Amino acid sequence: RALLAFGIVTQSAATCAEAAGAFDILDLAHWQVLALILAADMPDGALEPLRQEAVAALRSLKTDETWGFLLAQAGPARLTPFRDDPEAGPRIAGVLALAPAEPPLLLTVRCLGRFEVIRGGVALGADAWPRSAPRRLLQYLVLQTRPVHREEIMEALWPDLEPRRAANQLRVALSQLRHVLEPERLPGQPSAVVVTVGSTVALARERFELDVDRFRRAIARAAESPGEPRHNALQEAVGLYHGDLLPDGPYEEWAAPARDRLARQYLAALEALAEVDEQHGRWESALSGWTAVLDWEPEAEHAYRGLMRCYLALGRVSEALRAFRRCQSA
Repeated sequence: RALLAFGIVTQSAATCAEAAGAFDILDLAHWQVLALILAADMPDGALEPLRQEAVAALRSLKTDETWGFLLAQAGPARLTPFRDDPEAGPRIAGVLALAPAEPPLLLTVRCLGRFEVIRGGVALGADAWPRSAPRRLLQYLVLQTRPVHREEIMEALWPDLEPRRAANQLRVALSQLRHVLEPERLPGQPSAVVVTVGSTVALARERFELDVDRFRRAIARAAESPGEPRHNALQEAVGLYHGDLLPDGPYEEWAAPARDRLARQYLAALEALAEVDEQHGRWESALSGWTAVLDWEPEAEHAYRGLMRCYLALGRVSEALRAFRRCQSA
């Protein structure tokens, strides 16, 4: 169970799947199914083999007690994707019919295009942050998919300070971040959203809605899915990407690798979506997609070719010629 808890905090599908294997050895089927469902819901867990393993485990559950346990621990939202299974689906539908409405997410954090934290349906203004350090700490933790050692955080956020001063900066930033995110938390009460285990710090990601995680999951689904599900996943990924990651901190070295990686994934998703739209004769949508690609890469010859194909398919010959001339001069 400690291994599963670690996987939940770090949002690691591999760790949750490892816990599922341990539960299988111990003949704890209900815990095994829970671990597999949680793994399939992780940002790095949208893989069809993992989903199929979860489906097979769901089919093995027989008693009302085990289904009640699963509903209480996994929640309706994580069971819903499995309703289409012909064997487990009817039982899941029956369980979901008895489930109470889920409470709203505690916190929403947006990092793509702008940084914004929404608590209780209200966006936090600049006056909610006592200084920049807790804000930067939250941004840093959002990008991590595992618990991070305190020294690693200190090196990333305060590289020029000597260790003792950096440790004090981190201690104060942690306290202030918890107060910003949980203003009603009592003194001495453990945080429900910023978890410390030993010398490591992590977000309890199940308590957040993070656009970065949603984008990563959509990209993963697109890579594993065919046909219409792939198209829908590509659309979701493109729709979530409202701009560069954390644009208000363009010189933060710790954000640069993730910023570049997400931008590349967005561009690849744009291109893939335009190609799919072309294949299905959705010429206007494909035209918008190739135009967006050129906004990012003005010299992308393949995008100009896509533009010309779309213009010609729509009978807009003069615009196709203009696109050809633009390509020549790019």
